Amino acid sequence: MGIFDFFKPKDRISEKATEKLDFQDIPSWIIKKREVEQILEKKAVTNLKNIIFSLILELKEKKEAIQAIDIGEKREHEKLKNVVIENQIRYQALLDIFIQELGELRNSEKEKNLESFMVQLNEAILGFEKKSKVPFERTTILIGKEMAAVRKSLSGFFKNLNSLFENHKSIIFRLQSMKNIDCDISELQALADEKQDILQAVQILEFKKNELELKEKEIEQRLEKGKVSSEYIQEKEIRKEASLKKKQIEKKIAELKAFIDFKSLEASYHSNEKKMRVIKRYESDFRVIFDKSKNEDNESFLSILDESKKEAISSQIKEITGELQNIEQVLNSKDSLIESVNLEKAALVSELNELALESLKNTKRLEKTAENQNLTKKKVEQILNSMNVELLGL
Repeated sequence: MGIFDFFKPKDRISEKATEKLDFQDIPSWIIKKREVEQILEKKAVTNLKNIIFSLILELKEKKEAIQAIDIGEKREHEKLKNVVIENQIRYQALLDIFIQELGELRNSEKEKNLESFMVQLNEAILGFEKKSKVPFERTTILIGKEMAAVRKSLSGFFKNLNSLFENHKSIIFRLQSMKNIDCDISELQALADEKQDILQAVQILEFKKNELELKEKEIEQRLEKGKVSSEYIQEKEIRKEASLKKKQIEKKIAELKAFIDFKSLEASYHSNEKKMRVIKRYESDFRVIFDKSKNEDNESFLSILDESKKEAISSQIKEITGELQNIEQVLNSKDSLIESVNLEKAALVSELNELALESLKNTKRLEKTAENQNLTKKKVEQILNSMNVELLGL
């Protein structure tokens, strides 16, 4: 019968705002407004109960009238009369259930808001309409007048309900709107708390950053002092001397290689493939002879040399190898003071980089929180506008 069309969403007619409200006053405004709407809501529920009570009385009266009809006396085919009697009984039973549901809804001690009351009433009416449709139609075949009286009572009830709902649906709308605003205000408070937590984290990170930057300056000062210390200058001088010795050693190596007559060796062993491979290898990369891990290969090469030169060459190789080892040890050593400070600085830089990443995350979180706050405030503004309230102070 379509009595609850107000539940379906409708486009609201835009009206000029009649009330202005500062954002910070929303909570107190909601409390006062809800009190007023809840009083109106209780009155609407009371009116509904009174209408239901009137309907119950009418339906009981009409049910008695239907029950009093003796279909058996009518001059009709027995088969038809039996069908009507069966559906008459069935309709009366459904009417009893409907009357009971209406009574329970009206007399329920549990306090209901207007919307839940309407929903339950709607369910009861739709259930009765669906179940009673066929019995009603079949019963009207022989007792149409009495059944029409029931329908008339129901139609009058539905008309009254439609009028009541039309007059009071704004109450539901406003109460639901205020409920939505409550949720949005709670969300805004949560976002404000989150923002505060982020700002505190930012302050802590800033404090840590300042501390680390001070440490970084101290380390730089220590580095500068270390570079002019006698210890550092001495180590630097030692490495400089080692570099000069290394150049001298390179000259010795070149002279030693020139002392070996590779062309004569190739001429002597050109038919010996194995020895030729050894000769060619040392001719192309003579420095390998100073690699102690290649002792076996080095012995193979030395065995090829002329006996008159072998001892002198072996002695020089041993001497140069020792010198090279000492020089590389000096050159590869790190400045004890500078190295320790540099390690400390590297750890500090790593920590500063981590702080920078954390600060970036906090910046993005703050941006997202601000965006959510603006969106939620816009939602509140839209809801209030739909209630003809203009929001100020956004």
